[in-house]
Amino acid sequence: MARISEFKIGKKKNLKIHDGIPATIFKENVDGTSIIQIETYGRDSREIPGKTSQVIQLDEKAALELVQIILSKENSEG
Repeated sequence: MARISEFKIGKKKNLKIHDGIPATIFKENVDGTSIIQIETYGRDSREIPGKTSQVIQLDEKAALELVQIILSKENSEG
């Protein structure tokens, strides 16, 4: 599990697009801090289908930073 505290913008020459997988998002207030938790699950072909694969947490500051990055026209091609 990881809680992201900040983002750095990078560039990848050959970004590979992965297959889509399901995820569940949780929003909780922990000690007065709003936390978003995203849990991803592996493919049905995994040894234990439906088992949580990755957990990522964002506090309000990191979530807002991610939204700004997504909405930004800078550093994106297309």
